[in-house]
Amino acid sequence: AASAAPLAQRPKAAIVLRRTHPRAASMDFELSMASKRFEKEAAKRKANEKARIERQRRERALADQKRIEFEAQAEAERKAALESAEKLRARHEALLEKNKGVWASQALVPQLNLSAEAKGIRRRADKISLPRSFGEYLTPQHDPSKNGPMFFELAFGTRLTHATLLDFSAPEGVVGLPPKVLRCLGLDSSLYSAGAPAAAAPGATAMDASPALPALGPPAQQLKVTVTYRALRPGTFAKLQPVFSAFQRDMGDIKTALELELETHATLSGAHAAWHAAVGSLAQAVLVATGIGGKVSMFSRA
Repeated sequence: AASAAPLAQRPKAAIVLRRTHPRAASMDFELSMASKRFEKEAAKRKANEKARIERQRRERALADQKRIEFEAQAEAERKAALESAEKLRARHEALLEKNKGVWASQALVPQLNLSAEAKGIRRRADKISLPRSFGEYLTPQHDPSKNGPMFFELAFGTRLTHATLLDFSAPEGVVGLPPKVLRCLGLDSSLYSAGAPAAAAPGATAMDASPALPALGPPAQQLKVTVTYRALRPGTFAKLQPVFSAFQRDMGDIKTALELELETHATLSGAHAAWHAAVGSLAQAVLVATGIGGKVSMFSRA
């Protein structure tokens, strides 16, 4: 009967209220705060570790990229060096063939040399003086009966001109150049300061006069001209084109003036120009054509 009694009639359970001890509440709070700190520190360590891994990944990627770039640059430089060496080899072989087996080339410090004028040499405009060691290397290779006179190509930057030999008396490491050759290489103003006109040799022409160059000058140690032996064939003709209309007026007898001027040269190059000073002005004629390839010897004998 008791079990059958409705639930509503059962006695209600007594509700017991317990007070939490203050010390226990404090410990629970501290534990909660410690748990939160631990979770926060764990999250921070996790983030730091993730950032460290990402930083290392970027550093490795950057190092790999630099390594790839360095290897690519080294490979490009290696190929460029091989191509340059191949070009030099091909040029050397081509020059050997053109020079009939003779080869000599050296970078030398340019210096003004007026020895050819002082000696009264007719073809003095492009006579150069080379060091004795250059002659000791070149002379055993050169057979005058086979190779003819000694001619040379002179290069400074992009400028080229040609000359013939005066002697092997220049100081070691120096090439003595006459004023006209210096001008063709564009070195007159960079090598020497303005000074009194150099004294002209007997029979000198207008091209030999060098009002901007002193009679003697020290070599410019910072500059070097590459002197290379070249075999030049005799030219058959030379065509000159006046640059200024005053050329004919100032020159007068053009044929005689040009013949006298050209007789002071042993070589001609396409980049050469002939100067004639008259009536206080400069009249100019540029060599626009020669009989053979733009660079020739004037005569079979220098």
